[in-house]
Amino acid sequence: MPPIHFNCRSTTIPYINYEALGIPAPPTGTRASVDGQVPADLSYEDWLKRQPAATVQRILGKGKGKLFLEGKVTLSDMVRSDGREVTLAELKGLE
Repeated sequence: MPPIHFNCRSTTIPYINYEALGIPAPPTGTRASVDGQVPADLSYEDWLKRQPAATVQRILGKGKGKLFLEGKVTLSDMVRSDGREVTLAELKGLE
């Protein structure tokens, strides 16, 4: 299909339905992280949940880190749709 218009940056990627083909999917790859290799599909939020409380609080701050570790807020709760940061006071209102 692409290019759709002049200077189009669209692209196509293959999708393989291994189940429909009756063959097993290849194993998920890995990628580098500060802790060494992690699964390629590991999100930052899932990685952060695995970290010690001190690391989470260093990254998010003490108050936001505490709310995150208690499962009261997610990382997406901490950012507005326009990319601005949600304040700790506003997050406490979500509890």
